[in-house]
Amino acid sequence: MRRSVGAEEYLEAIYQLAELGEEATTTRLADWLGVAPPSVSDMARRLGEQGLVIYRPYRPIQLEERGCIRASRLLRRQRLWEVFLYEHLHVPWHLIFDEACSLEHGTSSLTESHLEEFLGHPSFCPHGYPIPSVSAHVTALSGRPLSELEAGEASVVKRIPERHGDALQYLEARGIMPGVEILVIAKAHEGPIVVRVGSSEQSLSREMTKIIVMD
Repeated sequence: MRRSVGAEEYLEAIYQLAELGEEATTTRLADWLGVAPPSVSDMARRLGEQGLVIYRPYRPIQLEERGCIRASRLLRRQRLWEVFLYEHLHVPWHLIFDEACSLEHGTSSLTESHLEEFLGHPSFCPHGYPIPSVSAHVTALSGRPLSELEAGEASVVKRIPERHGDALQYLEARGIMPGVEILVIAKAHEGPIVVRVGSSEQSLSREMTKIIVMD
């Protein structure tokens, strides 16, 4: 069942895809937001008329300066709320994304400023994503998936996409979160990858290791 998505969520999605170095095509946005492709085209056309995006049929959608500033402010508020919910209200890690999304849209600039000061001006959210400044530019994210590490190689978890709720709960229960070091023990051509996290060995599916981004 498709869901209704507001203009602000489209702007955030385009911004986040740009962070990942991906183009915001109609198909990719539809998949990201869980909507039908015609809905993406209709919204992109409206956002283009408002001067928030550059929309040309059959071409990737790009943020205009105004749209980028608006998207960065929204994501800034979302990620600040994630820090607050996780560190101060102790909401489980795998649940803070949805809660923060519901809070960001009603947050004023004044509340945002005081929230950031209260939190001590954090640089990253609990999922490992940078808290952006309000800017007309998108900073591309670095890192490589755990699936690309070779046997015997160790690295620290940099970030894990917050949109994978079930996967987050699975990983949280196993202590796999940003800042944790992982050593690859064994890696076959196909199939699961065996890793060491702390003192325990665990087997992770290839699909799971693709979403875990390492430093």
